[in-house]
Amino acid sequence: MRSLAALIALLSGGCFVNPVEETARMTLSVGVPPAPSVSSKVQAQASKYWDTLGLFYLFRFPKYVRVAVEHADGYELASGTWPDPERGVGTSGEGPQGEVEVTMQVPVGNGRRLRVLGYVQDLDQVLVYGEAREQWLDLAAGQSLDLTIDTAPLPTGRVDLTVRCDQGNTGPYQPDRVLLVDVRAAVIFPAVELEPDQVTQSLKAELSGLPVGRYFWPRIIIRNTITGQEQSVEVRNPTFRVTAPDETKAVSYVIPCGI
Repeated sequence: MRSLAALIALLSGGCFVNPVEETARMTLSVGVPPAPSVSSKVQAQASKYWDTLGLFYLFRFPKYVRVAVEHADGYELASGTWPDPERGVGTSGEGPQGEVEVTMQVPVGNGRRLRVLGYVQDLDQVLVYGEAREQWLDLAAGQSLDLTIDTAPLPTGRVDLTVRCDQGNTGPYQPDRVLLVDVRAAVIFPAVELEPDQVTQSLKAELSGLPVGRYFWPRIIIRNTITGQEQSVEVRNPTFRVTAPDETKAVSYVIPCGI
């Protein structure tokens, strides 16, 4: 049997102690075109722009930028956003050309991939941007980097979405509109009205400008046609995506519409 002194020696040698993760600090100026109505004077009211699940309402503030650093194997190591949920909206405005600043701490290592995603709402259209060129980084402990990242429009496709109630479309509660959620970026798109489809007897919406390869799920608003009362139905499984530029993908959901 090992003595107490031997056990203490093992612990002192670090056998059972997790090392402190070393990080590098990154400050990025991300060049995403300016949003139509963003002002640096907007007051910081985080609760107004994020829901209780941490999803950002793009239709309440028309610009959202997310930066992530990935391991060479593809999994995400760190991320940061503008606006930032801890500081709210308006604490750090846009630059003259729409550039915004994102700061984050990243675990050190070689072969880190930098990813950028920018959503800008312009009237009823959502424009989506990504990094203009691949960015690979080697990060050392204690390093501090200041980078400028250019962006370019991402290729997009379209989804033709249909919705119907599980008990038919004759009850007082009916699907009224749909809001898409970018699963990884945690951004809620503006609402799109659902229209009757005379052929399928369901409700439909054409959702254009969806960036290729991004996974989405729908938040469907159902409305009582008599009282006007509303509630939301979120369908997180299955998610969907468009896989090629200019692709049109058909997606269908059957949802519970009773309360």
